[in-house]
Amino acid sequence: MAPSGAAAEVAVADRELRERSERLRLLAQARDEHTASMLPSSEIAFGVSLAIDEARGRVEPELWRHPVVRIAALRVGLDARGRVQHVRPAHLDAMTASPGLLPPEVGLEVLALWHGARALERRVFGPPRETEAVLLPPVPGSGTLLSTLFEVARCHVNDIGGPRLMRGPARTGHPQWRLASNGRQDLVLAPLPGEPPWAVLPVVPLHYVNTQTGTFGLLRSEIGDEVALELTTALSVPASLSSAVPDEVRASLTSAGLPLPLPLRRGAPEAIVPIASVRLTGRDAFGGRVPQVELWFAYGGVRVRPGEPGDEVMHLVGDTLHPSPRAHAFERAAIARLRELGAPERVDATATVADQEAWIAFARDAVPRLRAEGFDVTVEDSFEWTAVEIDGWYGATEDADAGEWFLELGVLVGGERINILPAVVEAIRDGRITRERLQVEHATVLLPLADGRRVRVEGARLQAIVDVLVELHDHDRSPRDKLRLSSLDAARLDALTEVAWELSPRVQQAVARLRAGPVSVALPTALRAELREYQRHGFEWLQWLREAGLGGILADDMGLGKTVQALTHLLAEHEAGRMKAPALVVVPRSVLRNWAREAERFTPGLRVLVYHGRDRHAALANGEHQLVVTTYALLQRDEVLQQQRWHTVVLDEAQAIKNPTTKVALAAMKLNAQQRLAMTGTPMENHLGELWSLTSFVNPGLLGNRRQFTQWYRTPIERDGEVGRFDALCRRIAPFMLRRTKTQVLTELPPKTEVVMYAALDDRERDLYESVRLTMEERVRKELVARGLAKSQIVVLDALLKLRQVCCHAPLTKLAAARAITRGSKLTLLLDLLEQLAAEGRRTLVFSQFTSMLEVIGKELHALEIRWSTITGRTSDRQRVVDEFQQGNVAVMLVSLKAGGTGLNLTAADTVIHYDPWWNPAVEAQASDRAHRIGQDKPVTVYRLICEGTVEERMVALQERKAALGRGIQESAQRRTQGGHRLDERDIAALLAPLGELDLPE
Repeated sequence: MAPSGAAAEVAVADRELRERSERLRLLAQARDEHTASMLPSSEIAFGVSLAIDEARGRVEPELWRHPVVRIAALRVGLDARGRVQHVRPAHLDAMTASPGLLPPEVGLEVLALWHGARALERRVFGPPRETEAVLLPPVPGSGTLLSTLFEVARCHVNDIGGPRLMRGPARTGHPQWRLASNGRQDLVLAPLPGEPPWAVLPVVPLHYVNTQTGTFGLLRSEIGDEVALELTTALSVPASLSSAVPDEVRASLTSAGLPLPLPLRRGAPEAIVPIASVRLTGRDAFGGRVPQVELWFAYGGVRVRPGEPGDEVMHLVGDTLHPSPRAHAFERAAIARLRELGAPERVDATATVADQEAWIAFARDAVPRLRAEGFDVTVEDSFEWTAVEIDGWYGATEDADAGEWFLELGVLVGGERINILPAVVEAIRDGRITRERLQVEHATVLLPLADGRRVRVEGARLQAIVDVLVELHDHDRSPRDKLRLSSLDAARLDALTEVAWELSPRVQQAVARLRAGPVSVALPTALRAELREYQRHGFEWLQWLREAGLGGILADDMGLGKTVQALTHLLAEHEAGRMKAPALVVVPRSVLRNWAREAERFTPGLRVLVYHGRDRHAALANGEHQLVVTTYALLQRDEVLQQQRWHTVVLDEAQAIKNPTTKVALAAMKLNAQQRLAMTGTPMENHLGELWSLTSFVNPGLLGNRRQFTQWYRTPIERDGEVGRFDALCRRIAPFMLRRTKTQVLTELPPKTEVVMYAALDDRERDLYESVRLTMEERVRKELVARGLAKSQIVVLDALLKLRQVCCHAPLTKLAAARAITRGSKLTLLLDLLEQLAAEGRRTLVFSQFTSMLEVIGKELHALEIRWSTITGRTSDRQRVVDEFQQGNVAVMLVSLKAGGTGLNLTAADTVIHYDPWWNPAVEAQASDRAHRIGQDKPVTVYRLICEGTVEERMVALQERKAALGRGIQESAQRRTQGGHRLDERDIAALLAPLGELDLPE
């Protein structure tokens, strides 16, 4: 019984609500993926340091002896996780002068503080010498300005690798005399013993900063800011004066409320054998940790740093300084030995993560040698570059739900099995493992183990693990120590050749089945077709996929009989008794009846239902059929198809779902079937996202979700041209896609000759072309500046459309200046060619993207008395027009490129003419294959008419670049590519270049 009107309205509203919400989700996902694929975000930060010499010479020397605070503005590039990717100087002065250059992340308060600091610098020091930094003089207000900047902006000690500055409590500084290793005494403002160390920031009021933690705050002193500020440059008493400090110095210090230096006397020399001490440590920087080696020389209880001046080391015993001679030769030899064993040029320097292999080798090889040679070596816990060595690899599987299983993967160390999968997954999550880092030559990754040890894994080996097992899977669904995988991944275990596998029986069966590939299968008895050898292999491949519980893409060239292969597969399923539910075939409207006729002809044992028209629901409910054929238009609006359980779903011309956000693609993804198959001669027409959509239909999850696919495949291949990623993608999809070209399997097919014919614009056309080009170039340029490339597509496409119309037939532009050009150079070339072909008795197909152009050609053919017919999207009875051409009643068929892409068998034609080029070479190839296919017994000539030196010639060059990626994906996992292609601003500039300038970017 039909539902009531109210119930029907509720059902419609519910369906629309679900579809719209799902579309919104997918659009938001696409938005997030686009954002993630953009260049890293950035922010402005400041590095704060003490400048010792920068201020000298800019004022009178006797007026300026103090260090000053230097504030460097930095542009910090961040990745999606907020980690530092690069640091560059930020020229805030220039940015402020040009508002268009000012980053949005720079607030007005930060700018005001920056310009305030710059104003103080100008007032004291004159014009600035650095555009990316400010020298802040210690004048009233400078302390408040600096403290406020620390509060409102990202500020670090020294640079972005140092600790971030954070406010702490106010502290009190005390004047103290400190004894240096050479006996010199320095009067400094310092904390009391036991308090955290800090350095004085010479601003007014005074502030301190702990350079290790980044803590800063107000610094008080009982001696007053003026006196305390003077002590930012230490008052020094050399050892030679310690026993006899001049009376006037003592009086001045006492008057200022400052302590007097210790009255020390020089004692007898002492010979001390120094010890070279080495400390390996790690410090946090740039969102990670970097290694550091420190060296000093211990002369008794006194430490001396490399390069420290002086020929003596002083030891204080009571009030007596006992000198010890410096062993300079020993110190130089120790430094040289460290460098010989792999230490950095500066022994107190830090190194980046890229040097970690050298640090691992240093810790492994150099440390034992140094200790054996008498060095005192300390390796702190913060030094992460020590590792245990791997003896081998192991892997084990554990069955999970139907079709899924858990994987454990680990290493063997000293006979012990250690599961490293948790460490790998965690490192991927937090960004320590990325494809870029793994691809660095001789890269090594250190993975922390649960017991605190670290295991060292070669980057190349780890990349194989990541590529094969981890890259595309939802780790949130997996236990922490295992990885959940599906049957799609069973064959991938072969890529890890050096792993000793312990597979469960079910996984063993899955691996063996996928590894074996298709086997010989008997043809169904009721088949009324003689299959060629490659068609039989295609049938056996479809059977193999079904047995493995998988779907696939049959991507044979057009005209190789994909339909009969699919029908044979369905008939075999029916005869074997496996078809407990009907099969569904979804096709373009134009071939709906043709599919039904092919099924009745080749597989009469399958009862066919054409699911179309008002009575379709009742016919489907009868259940007396094994094969249901319907259209994409019905698929997206008839919920009955999604509610039905199907044995197999076949999408013919499956490029219809290449955009996964469309209603038809969403509807296809919801179909309930034991097996999903897609048939298309062009699994990828424009970009790899189309391949993802088809693959996600036949085998959901094989290539991950769209975000993962973009990160691991699309961006590296299309944008970066990474051959390794391209090869990995080919290997990933190879078992689930079968493609044969006509040249591979049809040796009896007559040859196809391709000819490019050039038309030269005459003077009137050239003037019109240049006039249009200059106008559109200016419009495009302004649009790109104002809105950017992504938001200027309509204007760009309109500009290119106008130029293409001038090439085809000037009056198509509707411009007044074009009316006088009644027959242009290209149209003349075409008509001359068609007259010659008709005189020779040739049968010709003429394709054009413009239906209005086909109308013009038709009128000219009528005047020439050449019989012709037309097929466009508006043609209602296509089969009658096709039959008329096939029977020889007309010499020329004019076909719109869109209408000619599917469902036409025009083997009576021996000539194909593409009147105007199209962006997508696959679409043109499909159109040509209407004539060059099974059943063709004559050589076929394909002409392409191009206006020389115009946008058309540039389009042909771009076509070839786009075709390179498609050929590689479809034909060979071994083929290399230079990456995919989409129009960028360089391409647009080339397309809009003046006549004759063909210089496309590489």
